[in-house]
Amino acid sequence: MNGEDLRIAHHEACHIVAAHNYGWRLNAVLRGRHWGMSLSSPRKDGVAAERALDAAVVLLAPFFEDPTGCEDDLRDVDGLIEYGVSLTAAWHAAAKLVANPEYRRKVRAIEAVLYKHTILSGEELELLLALQKEQQS
Repeated sequence: MNGEDLRIAHHEACHIVAAHNYGWRLNAVLRGRHWGMSLSSPRKDGVAAERALDAAVVLLAPFFEDPTGCEDDLRDVDGLIEYGVSLTAAWHAAAKLVANPEYRRKVRAIEAVLYKHTILSGEELELLLALQKEQQS
């Protein structure tokens, strides 16, 4: 393991916790050498414009910690901006989310496990997040 593995684990944890924050279904998170992938499914209810804003926040969340490796995420945000998402609104919502201590605790918990295990299922992610919530109660 090295610093790059930790950076990738953190990056993907940011996506997963942000997605969880918006009630998305968590499918899995994977980490390999020099790459990572978060698999989640957005909600289908509500207003499409609000769901698009949520997606932009999920994509932007890791950028606030470290912009390294965010190129694909930023390209996807550009696509959402073309759809009509306000970059200003997405930026402010992402900044507010990543400043939340509960969000940061959850990211650290997912990151620590993903650093050691390169694949976490949706069920494992949900259990880890539920454990974090229980420990805060």
